[in-house]
Amino acid sequence: INAEYMGGIFTVAPVGMWLSAALVALVLSQAAAWTTEELALYDLVEEVGRNFYELMEISETATESEIRRAYRTKSVQLHPDKNDAPNADVLFRNLVGISEVLRDPSLRALYDNILRNGLPTWK
Repeated sequence: INAEYMGGIFTVAPVGMWLSAALVALVLSQAAAWTTEELALYDLVEEVGRNFYELMEISETATESEIRRAYRTKSVQLHPDKNDAPNADVLFRNLVGISEVLRDPSLRALYDNILRNGLPTWK
């Protein structure tokens, strides 16, 4: 119990209440700590629903030049001008997003972490 003398009276607050408030503040600060890029990545992972490396047909250790080459190959297949599928624009947009993630070292590290540990509970 934490007691404090204020204006002629003692106020008493259980330590557990302060601990609970601190824990809530910590959880809320972590939830607010996600960047716009991270949230966009989480959305992309959910929308694509497949392993980015498998979709691009590259290994998880692929170099930037291998990623660029795979992107060029896939973009020819999925570009709406070349692909008659009704969702070709969505597939191509996802391909662009995947390529951007895999070519950015910090986003790629975050994506690799998602592959190992899954998406955070964020919604």
